[in-house]
Amino acid sequence: TGAVTTNFDIDSSGNISGTGTSKMTGATNLVLPYESLTAATKAATAAESGTTFVFNRAAGVVVTLPVAAVGVTYKFIVGTTVTSNALTIKGATAVDCFTAYSMVTLFGQGSAAAVWHLNSDRLIADGTLATPFA
Repeated sequence: TGAVTTNFDIDSSGNISGTGTSKMTGATNLVLPYESLTAATKAATAAESGTTFVFNRAAGVVVTLPVAAVGVTYKFIVGTTVTSNALTIKGATAVDCFTAYSMVTLFGQGSAAAVWHLNSDRLIADGTLATPFA
């Protein structure tokens, strides 16, 4: 329901493009831009700022961020249980620092792999509690 105030195009892949306003009702998940991470490594670029990356590799993923710059942001979601290695987000260099926050939702008890800790120039989710969180 609602009014569409401009034309929107839907391509053969289901991608919607256009400008203006629209209203969607019902169950809707809209996350753009989005990339599923299934390779062992990912080198994020500044041009991908605003992207939601979903970790979807059971053997872990290492994401290297670009050189720190004002306004560059990313969102990371864990989509697959990691069974070996770790999920790691690291800066471009050892002197790059970044600000992060974590929202953790635990489904069941003993989900230690949901623990993220800061280790020098990187965030790591490997199930290990780190000081001062231990």
